[in-house]
Amino acid sequence: MTDAFDPASLAQSWPMPAKPRPIVTFGAGSIVGDAHFPAYRKAGFPVVGLYDPDQAKARKLAEQWGVTAFGSVDEAAAVKDAIFDLATPPGRHAEVLKALPDDAVALIQKPMGNYLGEATEILEICRAKKLKAAANFQLRFAPMMLALKDAIAKGWLGEVVDFDAWLALATPWQLWEFLL
Repeated sequence: MTDAFDPASLAQSWPMPAKPRPIVTFGAGSIVGDAHFPAYRKAGFPVVGLYDPDQAKARKLAEQWGVTAFGSVDEAAAVKDAIFDLATPPGRHAEVLKALPDDAVALIQKPMGNYLGEATEILEICRAKKLKAAANFQLRFAPMMLALKDAIAKGWLGEVVDFDAWLALATPWQLWEFLL
């Protein structure tokens, strides 16, 4: 062991960026209004706007959060130095990614695709445009996972050769109409 066993010493947060970049979200559904925007606000990240093809829904959510409702994918993608949050159904990811500037940063809502071919297309777009992209597996940033990573790094658990996680979740799938 590299450190004395003290559970209170385990990392449970991610370092904040020195200069947060503007966030532009694609999608105006419940995942944005109920999860992404509240989390961004709590973290102090600057959300500048969102785009959704349902302009009425986009304007309503934008007004609620004091951000811009962009009129098109291209207008939203034109925000300089933004982090692009794709809170879109998997079948729309490729279309949005194609519109982003080369070398952009994108967070892609899971799943990455509805099937392997769609996910492969998304991967190819990201590589061709040199996007810095990640699929939204947010549990990796949960305090318990950060603490586990730190405990492993400190040698407290010996050599880890396998890991199994059991989660108890109630996911209201009926809230996402596009899944039907």
